[in-house]
Amino acid sequence: MVIPKPVYEILPVIYVGGGIACISISTSTAALLSSLLLAITGLLVLIIRRNYRTARRTYTSEASALFSIHL
Repeated sequence: MVIPKPVYEILPVIYVGGGIACISISTSTAALLSSLLLAITGLLVLIIRRNYRTARRTYTSEASALFSIHL
């Protein structure tokens, strides 16, 4: 199954926002922990995506520079 790009990009933000919203209205410890886990997971997904894209951009620019020297 392929998720459309706009939906794929916004999902972690929804996770963080939903987690924060649920934290603010939670009344039990289990709900608080679940909400916190949801928010942390969303943040981790955002960080992992950022790190991957930065590394990929760096690798791509280095590879193109390397190939342009030999041509």
